[in-house]
Amino acid sequence: MSKIFRAGRLVIVLIFLLSFILPAQAFEVVNNNPEGNGSLAWAIQQANQGGDSTINIASSVKSITLTRELTIEANVTINGNGVTVSGTYSQRLFRITSGQAAFNRITFTRGRTSSGNGGAVEVDGTNASARFTNCTFYGNEASGFGGAVCVTRGGADPRTAFTHCTVTGNMARNGGGLAVIDGDMALFSSVVTGNTSSSDIYREESSGTLSGRYNVAGKFANYEPDNTNSKDITASRVLVADSQGLPVLESVDMIQVVRLTGKSPAIDFVPLNAGNTLSTDQLGTSRPQLAANDAGAYEARPVPVTSAEVFGAIYIQAGSTDVFSVDVNPKDATLNIRDYPPAGITWSSSQPSIISIDSSGRARAVGIGDARITAQVHGWDASGEKTEKVAQSLRVYTGEEARMPIRAYIASIDAVVMKSETSRSIRPSVTLRINSIDIEGARAGVNYTLTADVSSGSDVLEGLSVSGDTIILMAGNRTGSCDVQAVAAPIPEGQASSVHFSVKVTSSDDGGGGSNDIGRSSGGGGCASGAAMLGAIMAVVLSAKKRKG
Repeated sequence: MSKIFRAGRLVIVLIFLLSFILPAQAFEVVNNNPEGNGSLAWAIQQANQGGDSTINIASSVKSITLTRELTIEANVTINGNGVTVSGTYSQRLFRITSGQAAFNRITFTRGRTSSGNGGAVEVDGTNASARFTNCTFYGNEASGFGGAVCVTRGGADPRTAFTHCTVTGNMARNGGGLAVIDGDMALFSSVVTGNTSSSDIYREESSGTLSGRYNVAGKFANYEPDNTNSKDITASRVLVADSQGLPVLESVDMIQVVRLTGKSPAIDFVPLNAGNTLSTDQLGTSRPQLAANDAGAYEARPVPVTSAEVFGAIYIQAGSTDVFSVDVNPKDATLNIRDYPPAGITWSSSQPSIISIDSSGRARAVGIGDARITAQVHGWDASGEKTEKVAQSLRVYTGEEARMPIRAYIASIDAVVMKSETSRSIRPSVTLRINSIDIEGARAGVNYTLTADVSSGSDVLEGLSVSGDTIILMAGNRTGSCDVQAVAAPIPEGQASSVHFSVKVTSSDDGGGGSNDIGRSSGGGGCASGAAMLGAIMAVVLSAKKRKG
């Protein structure tokens, strides 16, 4: 055998071996162009040549709009660095026909297929699978199955899997979020809810397999999750619309990504020892932020508590119980329910021998007298450190009577002098008391009604009305004096009180007048300005009527 022949045969063998042993390759996406060198489409085309490839999308590339579906036919990992990949609502974004595709930290939106499955991604190959980590799917549509992702045909090893993903706001005929028809799908620590269909997650009974742990989900079809999952959860309980600082595409008013609400069941849902946990979320925020990892693509940062007030009954009959609550601001403040169950609040009474209170805010009147009910709200401050905020306490009374012995005291009102054809608003000072002690009625659900009427000289005023806690006087063109009675009555039922004050109407040429608000108190709401405005309008109307006459 000649040396040339042997050498040629060796070259052929080497080429044959190299066709099976291709080196791993890395490609960089450095622009957001739909095609051409440095684009995502170009990088996937290179990766499809074979071997294991990695595609890194530069952090400067915030969004990419695809104009055609991209097909993946090889093992490739795409690191998105928080990029948003969008379609034009005219095509699917990705179709995987062979190999394993891994997607990290990517938002998929505006993908649509009008005659198929998987609005954003379809896995359709006997050896095909996909891995999604820290990814969000929003606003994708499919006419068939899987508004976001559908495994139409997929491998079981490795299987298509979602780890710390958020799937919401997608639409399909079946499986508004995810669907597996033929193949294997697994969900870990993900949020899948708020998708339009009869179910958020669909499994074909005859050929699809589905498994998952520590997911917060809406409706499942043909699958019953185990007790590590939380199902039948609506999107409004989990998520709140928020751009999360992610880019907004020029052709879209807003790409609606989501964050967890302050009391979302997804917060701290995934134990630290659950496995498949990650060190960061889709935005690069460290996990965990609180006591455990959150389900979904985003780790909720604690919302600081700024203030809190105790609300509840102002009076409890001896031997009876009542439940108190805390109004926390802001409404979505994060409370430390893990260290202080069940609500992140601890309760105390200044006089336990008079009123005792348990960890849920249920108080019992065990003696006669009064006590301060106080709540400590456990949460986080603006710097992210654990802290507690002492809520403004509430004074509560106990007694033998079944009803609250509340009385409304209305302060005296000075005489009113006003010009003809003008209006005047008066807000009396009203105090609610128990046993001659002022009470914090508003936070105890106690209020009062105010009524007023002319007791003598009714022809002097052309109009008298009450708006909330304000009396509105309207004078016509008559002059003279009248007497007005104002009555304040507690709500619920209690003892009312009344005062009389005089009103003198002078001609427009005389002196008189003064402030529009008489008898203003520090409490009682903010109706005076509105009442004054109403009175001024009425005065103009009356004046116009007189001029016409």
